[in-house]
Amino acid sequence: GDRVDFEISFAKAEDKAKLKALFLNSFDDTIGFVNMFFDHNFNPENIVCVKMGEEIIGEAHLLPCTIDGADCFYAYGICVDKKHRKEGVGLALMEFIKAHAKSKGQGVLLHPADEHLFSFYEKAGFYPCGYHCEKTICAEDEAVPLLPVTAEKYKALRDGAFRDVTPLVWDEKAVEYALLQEAFFGLEAFSVECDEREEILLCGKDSGGAFIKETTAKKDALQKIVSAVAKRYSTECVRVTLPREASSNALVCGYGFNVPKDIYMNLLLD
Repeated sequence: GDRVDFEISFAKAEDKAKLKALFLNSFDDTIGFVNMFFDHNFNPENIVCVKMGEEIIGEAHLLPCTIDGADCFYAYGICVDKKHRKEGVGLALMEFIKAHAKSKGQGVLLHPADEHLFSFYEKAGFYPCGYHCEKTICAEDEAVPLLPVTAEKYKALRDGAFRDVTPLVWDEKAVEYALLQEAFFGLEAFSVECDEREEILLCGKDSGGAFIKETTAKKDALQKIVSAVAKRYSTECVRVTLPREASSNALVCGYGFNVPKDIYMNLLLD
């Protein structure tokens, strides 16, 4: 086909309405979610946009984070106008992000929303680098009380517990937003006191029953938490996502310097 002419740059404040409209048309999200997303994540200096004349046909949001003590970018909310897919816009967008990260001596991480997108990101020069495993655990008699938890405490306990599995580390504002986003989709964050340790968990209910998206608990504490979650959502077994073990699924793609091959990153933004 004909070459499509477009320009890629960081966004300006006046681009907000057009970025929002593209986001709404690209994903299956409600206007309520999109409003919440832009209320919390509209930082033009961290939004890359693809313009064709006056039209915005592509966008990506970059969130600063650290991994293994090194600064990097987490790219999310990546979309291309449906009318302009398969015209090289997505690859050009990723090239711009890679060049920007490289100029800062940083890596880029992202979470493909669907498995088939892994091949697109691999074509764009990214490689799988974050893994998780999923187990189904059935409830036993002993459960623990689920307690409310602040974003500040969630972050502190999460960072401490996952230090040995190379976690992606968010700042407190990002953790606060991630928990808000999860709550929008019906997930709940709790802390528990178990065997003289405090643990966190992020859990919810879906068509398959109950699931725990993230928890710092292991072994006996994990069993007690599973029992508490099963009780809360009136189910017998709970699916639990845990850091990588022998058989694991790729969850995250990375590119650039200092991006380890095996990271932990369950508190995800799509």
